[in-house]
This record gives sequence, C-alpha cells and structure tokens, in this order.
Amino acid sequence: NSTSPGKNSVHASTIAVGVPFQSETLLLTATLQSGKSHRALVLDTEVSSLAPGEEVMLRPVVNGAGFEPVDDVGNGAVAGTRWYVSLLISALAFSLFFVQTGLDLYKTGQKGMGFVWFSLASGALYGLLVIPLIAVVAWGILKMAGTDRGVTWAVSGFCLSYSSALIYGLLGIIFSLVLGWKTAIAFGVSGVLWAVGPLIVASREMTEGNLKVSIPLVTVFSALVLLSWSFFGQL
Repeated sequence: NSTSPGKNSVHASTIAVGVPFQSETLLLTATLQSGKSHRALVLDTEVSSLAPGEEVMLRPVVNGAGFEPVDDVGNGAVAGTRWYVSLLISALAFSLFFVQTGLDLYKTGQKGMGFVWFSLASGALYGLLVIPLIAVVAWGILKMAGTDRGVTWAVSGFCLSYSSALIYGLLGIIFSLVLGWKTAIAFGVSGVLWAVGPLIVASREMTEGNLKVSIPLVTVFSALVLLSWSFFGQL
C-alpha cells in the first residue's frame, strides 16, 4: 500500500534540528522529496562552528513556507504542564497523524471509511499508551546513566515533544479535507521528525547534558515510531 502524495500534494518537506556541542552545532536535516513517480527521504548531517554567544534559529519548512516551532521542552515547560495535558497532546498528535494515513488510503480506493475511523482511534491509543511506554523505557535506560528525574517528568517531557506534530497534524487535516491533498507523509511524518529536537532536549535534561546517550536513544525510538506507523499503513 502507498500513501505517496498525488499531483496536488506538497512536493518537499525539510526538517532541520540543531544540537549544540559546546562551540559547535550538529545539524541533522531530513528532506522529503516526492512527485508522481518517486519518493525519497534524504538525511544529512553537518557540524558547524559557532561564535561565543551565537544562536541558531530552527524552524520546519514545508514547500518553502516556514513555521515557528513550539518551544523546546525544558524544566519550565514540563513543570508547568499537568501530566494529563501532556498525554492529551500526544494522543491528539498521533490521532491526526494516523487519520491522515487512513484518509490517504481512502482517497486512493485502497481502504474504506471504516479504516479512516479505525486510524483515528488507533492513533489516539498510540499517543496515549505507546508514547508514554517509550518514555518509561527511555527513563529506565537513562536511570542507569544516572538521571535524577522522575518517571512522570520523563513521560510528560516525551509527550510534550510532540506538540509540533500536533500543529503539523492540524495543518495536514486542513489541506487534506479542503484541498484533497494526500498529507500523511508531507505533514504527518514531518511533524514526527520535527519532534526529534525537543525529544533530544528532554533526554538531555534527564542526563544533565550527556548528548552521547541522548542522541542515539532518541534516534532509535523515533525510528521505531516511524517503522510502526509504516507497518500500520500495510494493514
């Protein structure tokens, strides 16, 4: 089964995530290029030097149009948000992500409307149960690395990281329903990729800045999220 965009779809989506390394920054870039005959996801990395006090502005770009990112997850964001609000954000983000997959398959005639509703419910359960479970597993690993954060903080931090995915999901639904575009990849996957940055920040907070642990951990878990979504599209 395929959820590749059609002729009216967004043709390119680029996500750039910067991770500070003292005087240098590791730039992780994921670019999705799609057209009538092919679809490609291009990953690239770059290390650039920063002058003292220099800052990097990061934001997602879809077809050349930029969107301001949600604030990074940090002590204030997690501490100021009740845990059930964090779960609600995650559940809504993934329900919109999954339902776009259902809508794309429905538009191509591969699935019926029942699958669309099934996608919506599955996404909500995924954000409500699977993402917190991933957070608990990550917390257990980071606990061995010496984190002093509680498991509730970890769950809230991971769930809040998908705030940008929620925004992307809302935009994707609008483009899907109003313009008839296929948006699961252009908006859904882009939102999940953009969450990598806040996830690294949350993991870094739990390891007191140990990026050698945070980056590989988040990379593996984010890849698992996308793989599980791809399997869902094959149901």
